[in-house]
Amino acid sequence: MKIVSGDPILAHREGVRVSAELYGAKVSEPVDMVITASHPMDIDLRQGVKALANTIRAVKKGGILLTLVKADEGTGVFGLANRKLPLSKGALRILAPALLPLVPRLKLKGMGEEDRFFLYFALQAMRHARLLMYAPTIPSEVKERLPFVDFINRPEEGVILASKALPRNTRVLVFPHGGITYPDIVD
Repeated sequence: MKIVSGDPILAHREGVRVSAELYGAKVSEPVDMVITASHPMDIDLRQGVKALANTIRAVKKGGILLTLVKADEGTGVFGLANRKLPLSKGALRILAPALLPLVPRLKLKGMGEEDRFFLYFALQAMRHARLLMYAPTIPSEVKERLPFVDFINRPEEGVILASKALPRNTRVLVFPHGGITYPDIVD
C-alpha cells in the first residue's frame, strides 16, 4: 500500500506506477482465451463484472473470455440486470457499431450514468470476444435480461466450448484475482 500526494499530475503518475506494480500482470501479448475469477470483487454481479472489464484486454479479438462470478448477494445495484433490452443478442452484435455512438446520448427512463457506461462497455466487449460467464447464484430471469454474455452452467462447459471454437494450440491466461488485477501488456 502506498499513499501519494502533492502536485496532482505528478501524484497521479506515481499512483499509476504503484497501481501497475501492485495489480498489473505482465502479459507479452493478448491470448486466445482468458479465464478470470471475480475475487475479491465478488459480493454481487455488479462487482463481479469488474473481472471481465479488467481482463478483456488480455484476450485476442475473436477470442473467449470466461468470467467466474461468485455473487453471493445476487445482482447488487445493477440497473441493466433489472430491465429487458429490446434487442436480442444477435441483433445487438449486428447493431453494436451503430449503437455505440448513440449510447452516451441515450435518455432511457431509469438509466443512469453507470448503466450507460456498462451498456457502452458491454457492446464494445461483446464485439471484441465471446463472453462466457459462470454465475450460479444469479437467477435465470436476470441472465435472460443480459444478452451481452453467454451464461454457462459449469466452468467446464466454458472450456469445452473454447476447445471447439479455438485453435488446437490455444494460449490461455488465468487471472485468479480478476476483480483487482489487469493485464499490463508489454512490448
